[in-house]
Amino acid sequence: MAVEIPGVCVEPEKLINAAGLAEILALGHSKIYQMLSAGLLPPSISFGRARRWRPKIIQAWLELGCPSAEGFLMLTRDDR
Repeated sequence: MAVEIPGVCVEPEKLINAAGLAEILALGHSKIYQMLSAGLLPPSISFGRARRWRPKIIQAWLELGCPSAEGFLMLTRDDR
């Protein structure tokens, strides 16, 4: 469903929840939270206690070899 703004059409981004990320990574749900606590997942968006990831972020993280959160930020920062 697109958000209608006069003169602009914006498609909402579908976010990945922890269960979806576990499926993508072929890991158990609890392992996702262990990795999150250890700083081994890329940055996520918090909605209360729920976490969500942008698909583009997960794709980039996988392409970079699954670095730690800190490593991912260092590899993807824009120094312009």
